[in-house]
Amino acid sequence: MKNRNIIHWLWLGLVICLLNVAPAHAFYNPQQGAGGVGGLLAASFYGSATTNCFAAYDGNGNVAALVNANDGTISANYEYGPFGEVIRMTGLMALANPFRFSTKYQDNETDLLYYGYRFYNPSKGTWLSRDPVGEQSFFTFYTQGTSRIERQQLWRATFKASYLFSKNQSLSVIDFMGLRPCTLTIQTSHFISGENGAYENFNSTDWEAMPSGDGYGYVSCGANTLNDAIAVRNSCASIPNMPRNNYTGPLTPSEKAGMDKYNIPYNDLTENTPESIDLAWEAAKQSAQARCRCSSKCGSCTSVRIVVTCGEGADQDDLPLSQGGERQHGTPKCKKSTTLDCKTERFWPCYRGSG
Repeated sequence: MKNRNIIHWLWLGLVICLLNVAPAHAFYNPQQGAGGVGGLLAASFYGSATTNCFAAYDGNGNVAALVNANDGTISANYEYGPFGEVIRMTGLMALANPFRFSTKYQDNETDLLYYGYRFYNPSKGTWLSRDPVGEQSFFTFYTQGTSRIERQQLWRATFKASYLFSKNQSLSVIDFMGLRPCTLTIQTSHFISGENGAYENFNSTDWEAMPSGDGYGYVSCGANTLNDAIAVRNSCASIPNMPRNNYTGPLTPSEKAGMDKYNIPYNDLTENTPESIDLAWEAAKQSAQARCRCSSKCGSCTSVRIVVTCGEGADQDDLPLSQGGERQHGTPKCKKSTTLDCKTERFWPCYRGSG
């Protein structure tokens, strides 16, 4: 008869604090948030001799390696595909360690990852079950304190992509508990820039149908006008206290003609994009904390991701916005992101571009 290992689990909420399974011990830090992502402190492997290892991570909290605590050598290396599938695993301790992608427990026989609320199949990039918020009992608990309109919006949203992992955008979206995350997006770009411009993005978005908990804000010329318009169409889709443009310098005739064409006030021009992004970042963090509260009228989120997206030209150095070059667009923090774990109220940064 095949020998079977006896596994002992110690949980703190939905996070594994201690896993004891022959021949390995894996320890978690119970004070870590983010659903345990990046929380594996050490692993001890018992055989003819005891091997203690520390975990090394990539920027997204995936276990990238195990380092021997005794001599600093590498005991395991891991490489992942875009949806978390292990594409290479080397080292004597690689298979014995069950914590890999997103620091989640992975079953060696089925390759399924356990996220606390549901199981994920990385080879297919899908969950085995739909988002539990689509179940009536969970939905009732999850939406306590929200308005009827917000509950209706969230209920419709739960059926759109409830089996997709991270909205099928795993290179730019994270999901550390298997629940739909709320997202606050700060877009910085030119007002007109093809499909990437703020004006085009605003007109192509159905603000009334934006999923509950999500929000949007612009850092661009015309941002005052666009951000105010979002608040009018759907107050919950806006990010309160976004920085206001207040340009008082001269304008060329062509600039005035462009502003008049789109009914943009002459003072609604951005002068210092990097500084405005920093102010927008702080406004989004305040909004994220508000959306975590059960009393929030804009949906109660289990996590809120904040991300800065940049349109064409917004990530170039010293891009002139006028013929004289008095105003410079600068280099914004493109693709900077962070996630607020609503349970621990801690932000967990993730940088995919310039920081």
